[in-house]
Amino acid sequence: MTTGATASNIGTYNVAGADNFAGGLAEGVTENLTFQNGTSSATVALNGTETLGGAIAKINAKTSVMGIYAVADAAGTGISFQSANQFTASTDTAGGVFTNLGAQTVSAPSTQASTTGNALAAITSINNALSQLGNTQARVGAGENKLQYAIDLANSQITNFSSAESQLRDADVAQEAANLTKAQVLQQASIAAMAQANSAPQAVLKLLQ
Repeated sequence: MTTGATASNIGTYNVAGADNFAGGLAEGVTENLTFQNGTSSATVALNGTETLGGAIAKINAKTSVMGIYAVADAAGTGISFQSANQFTASTDTAGGVFTNLGAQTVSAPSTQASTTGNALAAITSINNALSQLGNTQARVGAGENKLQYAIDLANSQITNFSSAESQLRDADVAQEAANLTKAQVLQQASIAAMAQANSAPQAVLKLLQ
């Protein structure tokens, strides 16, 4: 398998898969594809029942985070692997996605590469940015909800404190009124008792006379 020649007008690294994907892998056989670049690696398992579109989707689910993308080739029967940086792709099964066993190193941009890989990379970057924006909006929304909850709680506490203060003030007035009535009753009872006590000696003196 050749890796292509250096191109002056495109920076996409490309390696072609088998020309006819549908006839490459026998049913019941599993092929493990391994992709590696300077930062990470990923392994994808394909079987003989995979369609071209299904295989491309399964590969991209594992390799898009690495910046490596699988796309249909120009004929629409095979798979082309593209990346903005050099990478290595390998297979453990003869007659599968790749023509040759072992590692296929892509170390130079290819004139055969399309801009699809770059477009997919841009879409992935946009999706990542949207995801980060969504996370930021979620954090801001959560902060706003917490702030609104704190404001509502403070207003509720102010209302409760005002109500409690009013009740306390009302209770003090009522208590003082009750105390005043009690004091007046006690005073009148005391006067009556003293009058009764004073009348008893006078009655005794009258009897002695």
